[in-house]
Amino acid sequence: MNTHQVSSCFRNAHPAIEEFGDPKGSRAAQARQRFSGRWAAQLFLALLVIASFLIIPLTPQTAHAAQVTLAWDPNTESDLAGYEIHYGTAPGSYTSVVPLGKVTTYTTPDLTTGTYYFAAKAFNASNQKSEFSNEVSTTIAPVPTPGALSVTPTTNLSSSGTQGGTFSGSQVYTLQNTGGTSLNWTASKTQAWVSLSSTSGTLAAGASTTVTVSINANAGSLTAGTYSDTATFTNTTNGTGN
Repeated sequence: MNTHQVSSCFRNAHPAIEEFGDPKGSRAAQARQRFSGRWAAQLFLALLVIASFLIIPLTPQTAHAAQVTLAWDPNTESDLAGYEIHYGTAPGSYTSVVPLGKVTTYTTPDLTTGTYYFAAKAFNASNQKSEFSNEVSTTIAPVPTPGALSVTPTTNLSSSGTQGGTFSGSQVYTLQNTGGTSLNWTASKTQAWVSLSSTSGTLAAGASTTVTVSINANAGSLTAGTYSDTATFTNTTNGTGN
């Protein structure tokens, strides 16, 4: 599991509490008046990608989903009721709002690939809210798929001749890495009368190379008959596409 951490600090500022006269003197009215001023929540948010899973489509990269955990210092107001976490995929534009109680951490549901922006508000029992804190963000990047070996063409190589004579013929095979990470490969054969132009190598994501399979002079020493061999191309990194 890939785990990365992004930290950012919300500017600390004490809540602005304003006192107003209450003609009726009710406690509820006094409470509403005390919170009629703006709040500036004292919050420190740290973002941590704590869990991930993969969804693998037939593309060079997989979608990467991850949960993001936010943590902050608690506010000290006596009538604090809780917090709201706001987040979305554009700065200052929050499409998700999560009301919370008097807690100091929150973990999102699984978020797919992209950049996410977070901000918080505090609120009291009358649901009066502070201004937004300043914003933090994190990016969940796509995860490359493993390397995969593709070999073309799929045709065989055939050659014929007279005993003791010269045999000709060759086939060029193209090896390509169709995955998103590099792979190591090998090419092998079993018979002495078959030659390979290359027997191993490394392919970066999307890269290709060629291997020529040919009949060599040792075929001239064979007695009359039919002979066969197999050229094998192997992805030694993860086996995909052998």
